[in-house]
Amino acid sequence: MSTKTHYENDLLLFYNATKIPFCVFDNTPKDLFRHPEITSMECSLQTMLQCCARLKNVDCHIPVLLSSDTCFFVLLRLDTQTNIMFGPISSVPLSYHSFCELNHSIWDNSDMLHLYRVLQQSPQMSLSILAHNICLYLKLAFGETISAQEILSSEISYSIESEQPYPVYPIHATHKVVNQMILLQKKLLPLIQNGDLKALQYTFSHSHILHLLQDTPFSTEELHKLFFSYATLCCAVVLEKGLSTEQILPLFDSYVSRAVSVKTPADLLFLCRQISVDCCTLAVPLLDAPSASEIVNNCLHYIRTHLNLVIHVSDLAVHCGTSSRTITRHFAKYYSMSVNTCILQEKLKEAARLLTHSDMTLSEISNQLAFSSQSHLNVAFKKRYMTTPQQYRIKNRISSSDTSVI
Repeated sequence: MSTKTHYENDLLLFYNATKIPFCVFDNTPKDLFRHPEITSMECSLQTMLQCCARLKNVDCHIPVLLSSDTCFFVLLRLDTQTNIMFGPISSVPLSYHSFCELNHSIWDNSDMLHLYRVLQQSPQMSLSILAHNICLYLKLAFGETISAQEILSSEISYSIESEQPYPVYPIHATHKVVNQMILLQKKLLPLIQNGDLKALQYTFSHSHILHLLQDTPFSTEELHKLFFSYATLCCAVVLEKGLSTEQILPLFDSYVSRAVSVKTPADLLFLCRQISVDCCTLAVPLLDAPSASEIVNNCLHYIRTHLNLVIHVSDLAVHCGTSSRTITRHFAKYYSMSVNTCILQEKLKEAARLLTHSDMTLSEISNQLAFSSQSHLNVAFKKRYMTTPQQYRIKNRISSSDTSVI
């Protein structure tokens, strides 16, 4: 290609490491650069227009999935003008006939032939390896990490602005179901990240999403897409919490291989629940893991040993001998939540422990933990644990004669 981009060296390094084919294009759309093995193949105008449309309302560096049941493309905005398409990637060998049947979103036969030729020259990869390589590329090339919350926020924004489901969702799903799925994810992701298994189980048990899914005519392929999207988010939140890629990939692989068993909405919800529980369990040992920031670690120690006080960021700044701004910045960079959220969460964890292991009244617990009022504790506790303090105590109470671990 005569036209070069300033991303060329990074992309060639990426290709040499992963062998994932790619095509760089701008918002015209126009080919800018492709990896050496497919320089003789032209990406069709239809594909480029389709990719540009998918990336129109997405922030830079947030991957967008364009997929069928078996063949996957990952789209990415490199900057305000430059885009990239990774793939196609397939986890199983495909005949041209099978490829055409699966990829209903591709517009014409010439485009089908082009993409199939690229596929035949690319390695057969598992979806988890693709996800790992994209994450690795982003971290190396841009010095950034993929935030699950940003992906989810982009999902919501895309749904609202375009009045169409985000690309990983089926185009035939009702807008109501898409929004309900997003709302459920918003509730579940923090619970997974915080290792809150009880609240996670409660949320699944009281969700009405299964009824909505059953009332919507989803195909098996569409159910697979929904599961893959949810599994990716689950794994992203525990990666953010500090789990290594090597630890999460085997779990991701195992669930991707089980996705073929999803035939009904009930199957989908069952697997979503199972991967949520597994990721939540993986997050538990990370809860008390030290942060990369000594300032954050000092703050956490102070918070946990002064739960009987009203704690402000300024108090932590004095304790650490630094500024409030530095405290806030370190929590944003080196911890999974803001300072105030952390203080509240630590107080609520202690409230849950006291409800389970002591005879203190709710009023006494509220005073002990320096809540502004018992009502404040009630509201915050219910939001965190999806149940009232009294209900939590009844369900989880350990008597003096009970030595079992709940």
